[in-house]
Amino acid sequence: MQHHRPISLTLTLCRDNGKTGNYLANIFRRKNNLLNNIQCGFRKGRSTIDHTIRLQDIINKYNNNNGYTVTVIIDYQSAFDMMWRTGLLMKLKNLGIIGNIFNFIKTFLQIDLHKLK
Repeated sequence: MQHHRPISLTLTLCRDNGKTGNYLANIFRRKNNLLNNIQCGFRKGRSTIDHTIRLQDIINKYNNNNGYTVTVIIDYQSAFDMMWRTGLLMKLKNLGIIGNIFNFIKTFLQIDLHKLK
C-alpha cells in the first residue's frame, strides 16, 4: 500500500477536483509555454515510451560511431512524501497562480495522506 500514489487514496470528490485542476494547469502551462519539449509527463499523446525510444536512439547513435553511453536512472520511492511543499507553493505564486486555485492546491498539499490509507 505504501507505493500507491496519493491521488488513488483520496476521496472521489477530491479526485474529480484534482482532474479539473490538472486540466486547468495544463491550459496554463501550454498558454505560458512552461514545459520543455522533452517533458512527457502530464502531456497528452506522450508517455515514458518517448524517453525509452529517445534513449535507445542515443545509444544506437554512439555505438554506431564507436562511442559509448552511460545511463543513470533514479526512481524515487515516495517522492510525493518527500516533496518540499513550501517551495512548490512559492513557485506557483511566482508563476502567477493565486486565488482559489492556489488555496485549493495549498489545502490539498496539507492533507495527511497516511491517514487515508
